[in-house]
Amino acid sequence: AIVSSFCDMLGGSVTLSSAPGEGSRFEVSLPVVQE
Repeated sequence: AIVSSFCDMLGGSVTLSSAPGEGSRFEVSLPVVQE
């Protein structure tokens, strides 16, 4: 929940994929800010 809230604050997202016997994969995507 903490990572999801942090990503929401920054305009990003969290995705999860899971397969039996292979484990889980969490992917965090955040936008790039250019100044």
